[in-house]
Amino acid sequence: LTDNSGGRGLYIDSNGAILIRNKYGLLASGNGAEGIYAQNLFASTPADVKLYKVQANKNEGISGLYIFASRNIYGSDLSAVENNGYGAYLFATNAITLASSSTFKENGENGLYMEAVYGDINASNVVSSDNTKRGIYAEAENGKIILKNATANFNGHTGVYLYAPKNTVYVD
Repeated sequence: LTDNSGGRGLYIDSNGAILIRNKYGLLASGNGAEGIYAQNLFASTPADVKLYKVQANKNEGISGLYIFASRNIYGSDLSAVENNGYGAYLFATNAITLASSSTFKENGENGLYMEAVYGDINASNVVSSDNTKRGIYAEAENGKIILKNATANFNGHTGVYLYAPKNTVYVD
């Protein structure tokens, strides 16, 4: 999709749902800012952000994937490698779900950062290794965290940091 733009590779500011997918994979690489920035926080009716087969590699901004949802975030087959900042920074007012397999490696901050205000975080089949700071950071302010089949090796700080101050954390 986008390669070597001076700013963000793909920028979406929506008042509704956002769907980013490509059956062959969507790539945002080598951009001067975020690879993919998508947000619908100010939607008149809360809406989801869905990402399928998305790669954001070697971007110079705050994050390879920088996603803010007024409701839920669903992700599948995500990859964020060698970004200057976070591999993926995901913020949802409700819940975050990562399914299938996702990889976050060799990023300048945390490989995968997830924050859900009111809902749960459910992530499975995640590899987050060789990042400068944490491999996986998950904060569910009012919900629970479920982490299944995750690998977080050789990160500069904590491999996996899970924070659910009002609920339960499950690691399998």
